[in-house]
Amino acid sequence: MSRITRAAKAARNQGWRGLLQVPPWPVRRAWRPWRASIPLTFKALLALLLVVVVVAAGLGYLERARRTAEAAVEIIRLDSHHSPGKGARGSVDVQYRFDVDGVTYTFLAVRSWRIEDAQNAKVCYEPGNPPNQALTKASEPCG
Repeated sequence: MSRITRAAKAARNQGWRGLLQVPPWPVRRAWRPWRASIPLTFKALLALLLVVVVVAAGLGYLERARRTAEAAVEIIRLDSHHSPGKGARGSVDVQYRFDVDGVTYTFLAVRSWRIEDAQNAKVCYEPGNPPNQALTKASEPCG
């Protein structure tokens, strides 16, 4: 049975909808040589993205795990920046310093905290390398 006959039967049984479903001419697909390589490239990109995410997460965990010591913070300056809009959280610029073995370190951090959290903050740092530090809330553990 030819395609035209099938199309005519479909049109008779289903009206114009049948003509739209089965075209009376042969359909040729465009030749796309790059089409075969898309799944392999996509899979390779997904695998690479997964590796990058896992490595970044592992490095972040190791970086935080090294910061086992904590020190009291002296707040030098607090600047609050509120974003316009309902429910938008602002940010707090915290300039602070802390002492380790008689050496004073001064840093600036931007956090999306309340002012009260910034005033009660502490520093977690790596004992062998105090510049490797992070300003954290007083309730968060170091390490």
